[in-house]
Amino acid sequence: MKRREILQASFNVDDEYENRLLAHAMTKGNISKYLKRLILYDLEGRRESTLALHEVDVAEEDVSSFF
Repeated sequence: MKRREILQASFNVDDEYENRLLAHAMTKGNISKYLKRLILYDLEGRRESTLALHEVDVAEEDVSSFF
C-alpha cells in the first residue's frame, strides 16, 4: 500500500500577486511534480529566479488558518 501525505496551498484570486502565481502554476500541467521540483531546488540552494521580489502586506486574518 502506498502512503501519501497530501499538502494544500490556497491562493487569493483577488490578490494580483497570488493570482499571478496561481496562473503560472496552472500552466505546468502536473502541479505536484512541479512543486516537488521547486522544493528540491530550494533544498539544493538554487536561487535562479529572475522575477523581481516585492514586499507583500499580509493581514492577520489572511494567515490565521496556518497557525
